[in-house]
Amino acid sequence: MDQAHAALTLSVIGLVPTIYGAALPPLAMVRAGEGGHLVDAERMATLTAAAVICVAASLTRSPEVLAVGAIMVIAYAAAYRSAARSGAQHG
Repeated sequence: MDQAHAALTLSVIGLVPTIYGAALPPLAMVRAGEGGHLVDAERMATLTAAAVICVAASLTRSPEVLAVGAIMVIAYAAAYRSAARSGAQHG
């Protein structure tokens, strides 16, 4: 992997949390059961992040960007869904 792809991969690592942070409340609020319309917002954040990752990967033709971005999107989606389930049980 050359330096340009490495820089883009690191940018993707920072971009996914930014998209989720802009679209959703913090995980602590979700766990506390304070996330209104969380399911729709989480789906939109997931779709937005996945679309951005796919466009970046296809423009650069970099499978590394796609792989790292997909892992980040899956991890954030799982974290928010787990927190929402936890908040629903306690709230």
